[in-house]
Amino acid sequence: MSLTVSDLQNTLLHLFHARGLGAGRQVPLGQVEQLWSITTLRRGDLLDAIVRLSATGNLGIDDQAGDTLLSLTPAGGTGARMLSGPEGMPWGQYLQGVLLPTLRQRQLPAAPGGNGRRHYESRAAQPQAQRHSHLLN
Repeated sequence: MSLTVSDLQNTLLHLFHARGLGAGRQVPLGQVEQLWSITTLRRGDLLDAIVRLSATGNLGIDDQAGDTLLSLTPAGGTGARMLSGPEGMPWGQYLQGVLLPTLRQRQLPAAPGGNGRRHYESRAAQPQAQRHSHLLN
């Protein structure tokens, strides 16, 4: 099973909502990347979600002093509040319990104090990624 474009967009909306980052609250791209790394999804998936949510008017992108800032638009904030998986399952629960476990190759968050490079996880590394899964809800 692979994630759809909609799954990626919903995951980014969920991360904003789960952290209380409502419409208009600007967040540096670096902080969004840190939140995304918890999902173990690829950075390219995040960039795809950002582009698509911006194109649909759900995400605002601003540049201040060379720093890229992201914020939910009012439409994005409403969408984030209304997210759910199949049969009304909360999106965070659906992501963690159904979608992420079905992916064969995912990224692990960068190691603290590391050089910023990410390593692809193997089946043996999954327990480490699962230790961070509580942060998705």
